[in-house]
Amino acid sequence: MASITDILSYVPLTEAVQTIKGGLPRVLPDVFWDLSEDLPGTKGRLIEYQGQRQVARVTPAGAPPRPVQQLPLDDKALIMLSSDEEITFAEELQNVLMKWEQYEPQQNWAERQLAYQGEAFRMKFENLETAAVLQTVANGTLYFDADGNLLPTSSGAVLSVPQGVPTNNTGTLNGLLTGSFATSTFDIIGFLTQKLKPRALTDTNYPTRTAIYGANIPGYMANNQYVQRAWAFQQEYASYYQNTGDIKEGFCGFKWIPAAEAYYVDQNQNSQLIFPPDQITFMPEITKAVWTFYRGSTQVPTQFGAIMPTAEATLKSFSEIFGRYRYAYVPVNNTFKIVEVGGTKFLPRMKVPGSTYLLNTTA
Repeated sequence: MASITDILSYVPLTEAVQTIKGGLPRVLPDVFWDLSEDLPGTKGRLIEYQGQRQVARVTPAGAPPRPVQQLPLDDKALIMLSSDEEITFAEELQNVLMKWEQYEPQQNWAERQLAYQGEAFRMKFENLETAAVLQTVANGTLYFDADGNLLPTSSGAVLSVPQGVPTNNTGTLNGLLTGSFATSTFDIIGFLTQKLKPRALTDTNYPTRTAIYGANIPGYMANNQYVQRAWAFQQEYASYYQNTGDIKEGFCGFKWIPAAEAYYVDQNQNSQLIFPPDQITFMPEITKAVWTFYRGSTQVPTQFGAIMPTAEATLKSFSEIFGRYRYAYVPVNNTFKIVEVGGTKFLPRMKVPGSTYLLNTTA
């Protein structure tokens, strides 16, 4: 950090260069974050029930009504993921607030330092939310180590946040897949339309409509004999693949979403690719019936100053903020510094996990 002497011997400060662009790619549609619900605090309960799919029984005309059972209801606890971190600003803020000698160049320098640091601090919490949604869709479970670091697998995890995707909805989908997408003679179209779609309806009655796929899937499609024959009559799909390397929306009735670019940077500064290259995550159309991004709340101080004189005044100086938040305070000690606190309370939730299928196309 530059000293007062360094700043007073002023050297013009150019525009900052972001050598590595901040933020994570949101490869999924915004609906995965926009379908949100505010939940006061960090805990809640979700009522669940199974819709009626049985048919009524016939009875002779005039006979007494047949008794039936009431609809069973269940509930599940929701506990928000919580992240809270702080960053200390010392000389930068002192430079701005003390205004020594009203010297403008160092004021500009300090303000820009604050802007860069503050934006990078805010971005960490947005990145956590983004990575958590992506990894939930890819794995069905989030993993964290003892220090709260997001992990790519269960190795070293002390906290797991599972969505409840049934084991039979992973891998080969309990033997539903009897071949490999990597085999050019395997009937991919028949599997998608004649096996997977009927299976989804019989499981939950939520039609599977969304296909989020890894890096190898477009190549498997393009090399498949059955797909090639179909694309010969549907040139828009072949042209789309040739122009983009992706699968055009509408093929076999799915909204195809490429996810190969999904990644996050871990605590060791290593990039972790999120989506397995041979996987397709199948989900229904993303609506609030099957997905919600819950935002918990935090009591955040609204005044930057001394402690209030009474308990009532102190309580009134806080505001309930949902989702991400930031505030600053001055520690009571002999060292001048201002501490900025940031955090978020959230939970991505598959509300009908049985309607999600994590297919390993080459298992």
